[in-house]
Amino acid sequence: MTLDEAILHAREVAERNRRAMSFEPENNIDDDIKVNCLNCATQHEQLAEWLEELKFLRQWKSDIMDEFCKYDVSSFEELVTNTRNKAIDDFVTKYKFCDNRSIQCRKALNCADCIAEQLKAGITND
Repeated sequence: MTLDEAILHAREVAERNRRAMSFEPENNIDDDIKVNCLNCATQHEQLAEWLEELKFLRQWKSDIMDEFCKYDVSSFEELVTNTRNKAIDDFVTKYKFCDNRSIQCRKALNCADCIAEQLKAGITND
């Protein structure tokens, strides 16, 4: 049984039990049976929700691994470091084209490459 089939089955069982709860033949359904149907429906609805979450998390994990495998890295930490460093480089590149010609902007612009390297190295000046 696939995950999608299990989700569908859980939802069908929940729906069937909800219908059984409301069905009242000539001899009324015993209240205990109705309670059991309600409990079963509720449990299968919860199961379907959990299976949907599992499906989402599996897809999320697969997407991350697909993205991870696009890079020539040996660890997830290296991927994070490379991604952070690229973001810093992208910022510096955009920053260098700043139209603000104030003194503060020009001073920061002169230091942008230095600051970027310090960020990449994890150096902080507290």
